[in-house]
Amino acid sequence: MKISHKHRRGNRRPTGAILAIVLVVVAVLVVLAAVMTTRTVRYHRVRMNRANAIQSQLLADAGLDRALLRLKQDSDYAGETWTVPVDLLDGHQSATVTIQVDRADAARKVIKVTSQFPVDSIRSVQRTIEYTWPLESNEESE
Repeated sequence: MKISHKHRRGNRRPTGAILAIVLVVVAVLVVLAAVMTTRTVRYHRVRMNRANAIQSQLLADAGLDRALLRLKQDSDYAGETWTVPVDLLDGHQSATVTIQVDRADAARKVIKVTSQFPVDSIRSVQRTIEYTWPLESNEESE
């Protein structure tokens, strides 16, 4: 019994179609992986920026507390700039806090605190707090 060529060709699989399907599936998987990677990187950047903003705000708040304490101890305190070393923060980045105290008028001083975290980074966040400190309340408490 002979098998005809026509019948044998009918049993052969269309290898070109399978290859095309495999290529489409691989292309879809590559696109999905690229989208997921992009989203993950973006999410990480947003979280880092948010964490830097929180750290910078906390440093500015601490600077204001420091300025108020120093003004209670010394009414001539004019401010300072200090660098917060790496080991006191996250272990990777340092920060700066600048305190400036100016007399607004005879009855008030203006305290301006600016923090920057991390220093010298493209993701650096700066926060500024201004606080008006009435002099009368200080003189009464002393």
